[in-house]
Amino acid sequence: MPLGVLAEISASVRQWLTNDTDLDEVIAEVRHLNPFFMVFAPKIQPGFTTRLKSEQANIRKLLIRMDTMRRTSYVSAGYLIAEITALMILVLLMITEIGPLAPTILVVGVITGLMTYMLALIRDLDNPFEYRRGRPGAADVDLAVLEESEARLRSLAATIHSG
Repeated sequence: MPLGVLAEISASVRQWLTNDTDLDEVIAEVRHLNPFFMVFAPKIQPGFTTRLKSEQANIRKLLIRMDTMRRTSYVSAGYLIAEITALMILVLLMITEIGPLAPTILVVGVITGLMTYMLALIRDLDNPFEYRRGRPGAADVDLAVLEESEARLRSLAATIHSG
C-alpha cells in the first residue's frame, strides 16, 4: 500500500536524522515507490506518473542536500577565531584589576557564560540536522512535523486497510 510506504519513508528519514544511520537506507525506502508507479502508469494519465516520479526525485534531492549540510562544516575557521577571541578576553579579564573581587568574579562569570553559549549556538547553527543522542539542540530542525505526518499516514493506511 503506498500510504504504508510513505509512512516508512518518513520513519526512515527520522531514524536517519536522529540515529545517524546510512543515507542509502533512506534512498532505498524512497525507491520502494517504484513498483506502485509501474502499476499506476497504465491506469492514469501519463502526466500524473511523470509528476509522481518528479516528486520522488525531489525527495531524493532534498535528502542529498540535507546529507550535504550535515557533513559540511561551514564555519570551522570561525570556530577557531571565536574560541581564541573568547579565551583571550577571559584571560585579559582575569589579569586586569577591575575592582573588588566579588563583582569582578560576577562580571567574568557572566561574560564566560555568554561566550560559552554563543560558541555552542554557532556550532548548533552550523548543522541544523545534528541530533545528539536522538535529541534536537536549541537550533536544530524540529522533527515533530515529520512524526505527525507519519502518524497520519499510518492512521489513514489502517483506516483504508480495515474498511
